[in-house]
Amino acid sequence: MDLINNINSFELIKNIRTDLLYGNISQFPTAKLTIAIPTYKRPDALKEAIKSALFQDSKNKDYYIIVVDNDDSDSDEILELVKSFDDKHLLYFKNQKNLGMEQNWNRAIELAPTPFVALLHDDDLLCPNFLDVINKVIKRADKQTICYVNAYYQYDKNYAMFHDDIKSKDNIIDSVVKSCFMLFGGNKLTTLKSWYTYFTGNFFGAPTCGILINKDLMLETGGFNPKFHPLADWCMFQYLAFNKKYKIRFIHKSIGIYRWDINASFNPEVLAKADRGNIEFMDSVIQADSFVNKIHRNFNNSKWKTIIYPIFTKIVGIKTFSKRKVIRSLSEIGITNLK
Repeated sequence: MDLINNINSFELIKNIRTDLLYGNISQFPTAKLTIAIPTYKRPDALKEAIKSALFQDSKNKDYYIIVVDNDDSDSDEILELVKSFDDKHLLYFKNQKNLGMEQNWNRAIELAPTPFVALLHDDDLLCPNFLDVINKVIKRADKQTICYVNAYYQYDKNYAMFHDDIKSKDNIIDSVVKSCFMLFGGNKLTTLKSWYTYFTGNFFGAPTCGILINKDLMLETGGFNPKFHPLADWCMFQYLAFNKKYKIRFIHKSIGIYRWDINASFNPEVLAKADRGNIEFMDSVIQADSFVNKIHRNFNNSKWKTIIYPIFTKIVGIKTFSKRKVIRSLSEIGITNLK
């Protein structure tokens, strides 16, 4: 896992065509925001995602919603679903070839007709305040910030949409820090550092429910690298946070809903691969970040390690990974090629 360099993933898909089959790409010539929804064979979830993007409380309706379909079969099911909304904000694109998950994210960014793109996966939702919050962020955007990430809620299938009792599944430190941000952060935008995640777990939150991306800057970086599946989004965050050329800022408001109950991240095979990715990630941060490297060396040499570490991992929520454990978990689901 390389926190210093990133390949140009956009270049890898430049010869694969994507067709606009519905909508008017010139409908909103002054729009600055596109909500991009990459999708693949999940019409029921997609329908709710589109609704959440359309039914916004904001009076400013100058934006696009693009659906980028990664199903290269002859099915018109998603096209008909998009048409059924009969809404001028909607555009429907279909890939001539299945690009894979991460490359479909990249294609969605490429296709956005505006300078800013908000990624919304077809199994997630936007809160009704999303547009109002994001439009204010766009007005304050600077030339160095590439991503704006936000706190998120858990969505449970037994709750009605946007239920007040929805809670996030953050670890203790995440919850405390984010709660402080929400209480005292106001309209500030906090710059995130690469070492935050090493000490607090996934501090960046879910990137799939409203992360705001500066399109030109993301094209410049090379985009999400499919090599790091299923941690490509997390790796991209780490790369951007570590690279001094770019900034990631944290929005102190909950504007997206990450639906744990239907998300593919909890597939056993995905979890096993994520375990292996965590080993690589921790190693890469230790090697690349001098601050983390110093803390890590001092901690490993401490006589209190055997006492402190179990308590620390329990509070923070970081799993104790070993390569032997990961190899065993991968083998249990039939994966034996670990290259």
